[in-house]
Amino acid sequence: MKNPSDDTIVTTQMQISENNMETRTKPVEAKDCRKESKTIQNNDVLTKQLQATNTKMFFMAFLIFLSGITHGTLQGYFIIAIPYFTDRNILTLEEVSWCASLLHPLRLIGTLLSSWAQDRIGRKKTIISSNLAMLATAIALYLSNSFPSLLIATFICGLATGMCNSPSYALLSEISLIRYRGVFASTFTMNSNAGWIFAIGVGALVSFDVLPWVLVLPSILSLCLVWFLVESPLWFLTIDKKPEAVETLILLRGPGYDYAQEIKEMEDALNVEQTSLLEMLKSGARPVFIIFFLMFFQTSSGSDTISIYSLVIFSDFEISQHTFSLLFQGMITLGYLLSPFIMLKMNRKPQLVISSFMMAIGLTIVGSRTLLPVQFQVVASLIG
Repeated sequence: MKNPSDDTIVTTQMQISENNMETRTKPVEAKDCRKESKTIQNNDVLTKQLQATNTKMFFMAFLIFLSGITHGTLQGYFIIAIPYFTDRNILTLEEVSWCASLLHPLRLIGTLLSSWAQDRIGRKKTIISSNLAMLATAIALYLSNSFPSLLIATFICGLATGMCNSPSYALLSEISLIRYRGVFASTFTMNSNAGWIFAIGVGALVSFDVLPWVLVLPSILSLCLVWFLVESPLWFLTIDKKPEAVETLILLRGPGYDYAQEIKEMEDALNVEQTSLLEMLKSGARPVFIIFFLMFFQTSSGSDTISIYSLVIFSDFEISQHTFSLLFQGMITLGYLLSPFIMLKMNRKPQLVISSFMMAIGLTIVGSRTLLPVQFQVVASLIG
C-alpha cells in the first residue's frame, strides 16, 4: 500500500552508479577510501542537520498529511456505500462491485499522471490539484444516485486519490531532515488508514447524504492553508532556480543552518538522474525487480478488498459489523504507527519477512473462518 519516495529511489540510483564507476576505474584500495570518505561526509551532513530548526518543517508535513487523510476517507466512502445502495435496492451488488474494483486501477492512473505533473508544475501545485479533484469527488459522490453517476464519481475519486500520493511522498522526503524521512513516510500512509477509520466511524453516525462533505473536510482545510506550503527545493534545482531552493531551505531549517552540503547533495543527485534509462536498468535491475515484486505481492494480498467489503463480509457476526471493521482498520493503522519504531531497532529485511509471514497467517485464518465451528468464527476472525 505504500510507494517508495523519490528521494529513496534517487539515493539508490546514486549508490548503484557510484559502485559501478568505482569497479570500472578504481582499484580496491581506492574504492575502500571513497566509501570511508562518503561515510564521513554523510555523518557530517547529519551533524549539521542537528543544528536545524524543526518547527516549520513539521507544519509543512502537517499540511501534506491532511491530503493523506482525505485520500483514505474518500476510499472509505465505498465501505459505507456498498451496503447502503444494496440494502435499499438502488444498485445491485454487481454494480457497486464494479465501482469498488475500478477504484484501484484508476488510482494507478492518477499516480502516473501526478508523477508527470509534479516534474512539470512542481510538487506544491500538484498537491493543490489533487485536493481540488478530491473536492470535486465529494460533489460527485453527493450527486450519485444511480450506477452511471456512481461510476463517474468513482473515476474522479480514483484519479484524485491517486494524484495525491506521489507529490506528497516526494515533497515530504525533499523538505524533511534525513532522520525524519522514514517517520514522515510511515505517518503519511498511516494517515490514509486513519481516514478509512474516520469514514467507518462517521458513516455510522451521520446521514449518508451528508457523508461526502464530512469526508472531504481535511482537503478543504488543506486548501485553506495551502498558501503556507513550500515548494520542493529539489524541484527548484531541476528548473535552474537555485536561489529559490536556498531560500526554501533557509525557511525550513532556520537562518543559522549551513545549507551548502545539502544543496550539493541535491545537485549531485540531479546529475545522476541524467543517466540513460538503459544504463540505470543495467546497473540497478536487481533492486528494481525486488521492489516491483514486493509491492506487487503486497498490493495483491487482499487487505484493501477486505476493507472495502468489510461491512458485507462481517455482517453475519455477533459483533456489530461497524465495530469489527473499525477493529480491522485500527490494527492496520497500529501497524503503521509501530513500524518506524521497529525500524529503529531492526533491519528492514527481517522486519519485512516477519511482517509478510504474519500477514499471510492472518489472512489465512480470516479466509478459513467459514470452515470452523460457529463458536470459533468470531474469535478466529479477530485473531486473523
